[in-house]
Amino acid sequence: MPNILKMARRLRIARAVLVLLTLSLIFVHLTPVDADSEWYFLSADGHRAAVIKPFSSRVLHPAAVRLLAKTAGLSIGAAFLAMGAALSAGFVAVNYLLLEQEANGRMVLPWLCLPAIIELLRQYFLPDLPHAAELAVFFLLLSRRWFIASLFALFVAQVTRESTVLLAVIAAFVFWRGSKRAMAAATLLACGAGIVVASVAGSGGRGNVHALGTIPYLALKVPFNLAKNVFGVDLWANTLGGQPSFSIGLPSWLHVGAIRRIGFASFTPMRPLKTFQYALNAFGLAPAVLATQFWRRWRNGAARPAAGKSLPPWLTIALYYGTASFLIAPCLGASVTRLLCYAWPAFVLAAPAVIWRRRAAANLDLGAVPRFRLFVAVHILVPWLQCAADLLARFDWAVVVASLVAGAALQVWAVRQLRRFDSTDCSSRPSFEPGVLMTTQTVVPVQVPPMSRDG
Repeated sequence: MPNILKMARRLRIARAVLVLLTLSLIFVHLTPVDADSEWYFLSADGHRAAVIKPFSSRVLHPAAVRLLAKTAGLSIGAAFLAMGAALSAGFVAVNYLLLEQEANGRMVLPWLCLPAIIELLRQYFLPDLPHAAELAVFFLLLSRRWFIASLFALFVAQVTRESTVLLAVIAAFVFWRGSKRAMAAATLLACGAGIVVASVAGSGGRGNVHALGTIPYLALKVPFNLAKNVFGVDLWANTLGGQPSFSIGLPSWLHVGAIRRIGFASFTPMRPLKTFQYALNAFGLAPAVLATQFWRRWRNGAARPAAGKSLPPWLTIALYYGTASFLIAPCLGASVTRLLCYAWPAFVLAAPAVIWRRRAAANLDLGAVPRFRLFVAVHILVPWLQCAADLLARFDWAVVVASLVAGAALQVWAVRQLRRFDSTDCSSRPSFEPGVLMTTQTVVPVQVPPMSRDG
């Protein structure tokens, strides 16, 4: 019997891997590859000196691809594809194991089979996929309480992408609050070691057009992309070229690399509309699940969660890190669709676990609840309809506005459905009477011991 269960589990994992690999390979030919891919291709091809900062500091993935190409006798492009397929399979398998231990196995595919995850898998030239796989391993090791091994996974992720700093800070905060001070300090040390290694390895890259270092460049990206993606304002600098609508010169004492004039180029209202459209629809109804979870936590304040409803530390880290990544995605770059994929830990791991833990308290089978089946069906359908709309009419005003309104309405509908789940949960809880334990299914007599004379 145990062998049969293991075989069934392996078949479910293999099915999930095949479904997601097939979808990602199909979408490779339907949508363009990200423009940043050229820098990683150059690095893997041995032209690291031609790679600009901060791309030159992301050395681990291109180095691994170059080693694979030399070892297996593949071209650089074929090596990227082979490694991408292997990393995709590992990412799906590890996430399946993580989800299966927190929820029912039937909840795995609905939360993985989303266009945002396909977007993550198909961009195999970028370090986003290996970084996601490394984070999945990090969460798996934490869930098994293998703390030392998880620190090594965090170090590897930091060498892959500098955005791991956010994860390290959040993990250290969660460990510190949980009175694991040594683990919090070790997390920050592992992250710091990764920063040092990545900085030394990427020191040979050439400067960017702004003549800025890595830290100033990343810092100035935040207001620039925030203005463009959230407010539709295209800021301008003399290093970007083009003609501004308005500009002013910087004072002589204020030198910001090669930037001497800053200003305003244009106003593009379509950009913020697309940003909010993606944010509402990319992960289905998961934003409503997490919004409801945070609302409950805020409403309950410092109240201790009920037994079985509090999240384990690794899942709390995934929830906070994914939510933070989701909120700051518009500030990180122009490709908002790709940057929103960084939020996958919250929407793929935490969201289904939150739902399952609340329903487990009612002792009900989720798959047998028709309202929940409808919820999952809409959760899958919404992002795929968004994807189809993008393929057919990406910047059509009517389509974008209709998608935005429909997405907002469906998130509100999802919140209402979740509140109904809660009311069902409350109606299914046991009620107590003196001497009898009443449940929704059975009546169990309870023997009450006689009171002593002392009362």
